Amino acid sequence: MQNRPEEQTLSVPDTDPDREQCRNCGAELRGDYCGQCGQAKRHYLRFFPVVLGDFIAETFEIDGRLSRTLRTLLCKPGKLTNEYLAGRRVHYSPPARFYLFTSLIAFLLISFEVNKSLDLAIGSGADINFSVSNDAATDRTESTNRSEAPDNSSMAGEVASNDGAAAQPAAPAAPRPDQQQHEAQPTDDDDDVLVLNGAPWHPQDNPLQIGFLPAATNALLNQRIARIKNNIPRIKEKPSILVDQFLRYLPQTMLVLLPVFALILKLSYPLARRYYTEHVIFSIHMHSFTLLIVIIMVLLEQAELWSQLRWLDTGLNGLAIIAMVWVPVYGLMAQKRVYRQGWIVTTIKYTLVYSLYFVVQLLAMVFVVLLGASSL
Repeated sequence: MQNRPEEQTLSVPDTDPDREQCRNCGAELRGDYCGQCGQAKRHYLRFFPVVLGDFIAETFEIDGRLSRTLRTLLCKPGKLTNEYLAGRRVHYSPPARFYLFTSLIAFLLISFEVNKSLDLAIGSGADINFSVSNDAATDRTESTNRSEAPDNSSMAGEVASNDGAAAQPAAPAAPRPDQQQHEAQPTDDDDDVLVLNGAPWHPQDNPLQIGFLPAATNALLNQRIARIKNNIPRIKEKPSILVDQFLRYLPQTMLVLLPVFALILKLSYPLARRYYTEHVIFSIHMHSFTLLIVIIMVLLEQAELWSQLRWLDTGLNGLAIIAMVWVPVYGLMAQKRVYRQGWIVTTIKYTLVYSLYFVVQLLAMVFVVLLGASSL
């Protein structure tokens, strides 16, 4: 029995033997990516420079999307966030990946600038010293200097009055009462680094105790304080080690502050009916913009150092001023465009949001300094 023509058409093979197949699932490839599993058509068994270029392009999105994202983020406040929330995302770099890209470049430039400044200061003989003292120690030092000055004068007078006599060793002047008390009770300035309840901090006699924290956490805090106290002489001798530790923890701290800023926005717009994720996207874009400004400022400073033309230096200084002024103006305009409220309400909320966030950032920086000092 012969097959009918309709049945013969069903026996055509599903795949074309001349068309390339996916190396992962075997499905027929009809583009640069597999329609079944999504794996890319290209493979990495090629020359290393080509593979490295593909890796960098995929990691940092160095293509048309990157340039479009940079232009939109720098020149059009709030538009990038609105585009992403509206679902028009294919033409722009993903927010998280773009933030990592900008933060990597920004913190590398910051580290380079800080280390260069420290090297120049040390090379020029500048006295860089982080001193930890209190008013009492300063008063004791001044009292000691004042007490020593009259004794030296009296000794000089005795030598002058005995002119022509045989030279004999001068007897040391009798110490004043306040000097005797100072010598009888030696003090260590490092004991006054932290004062609790009117007494110097001590890990056993007078430790730091925070009531709402468990005992293990309080013990850990006191261990950190002890390490900070022990590291103070090293920091005084070489402050750059503390700067290195600060720069080491700064990127992680800024990454933690991203959701904190989003939470402040969420609390500031309780009636906006927006998901917390939307505030996170806006937070990422605002921090990315700030990092871009930092990059621009560092590059302008470097260009000014390399420049030998006065008119070019003037132009670079003008661009730096414009960049600094653009930061607060940009933030206000972006918040107005994204949350769509009036200028008066937006200005009030903008002031409250950034004032509170400034306090949070200040506390975070203090924490990073203490963490760095306790990690040496």
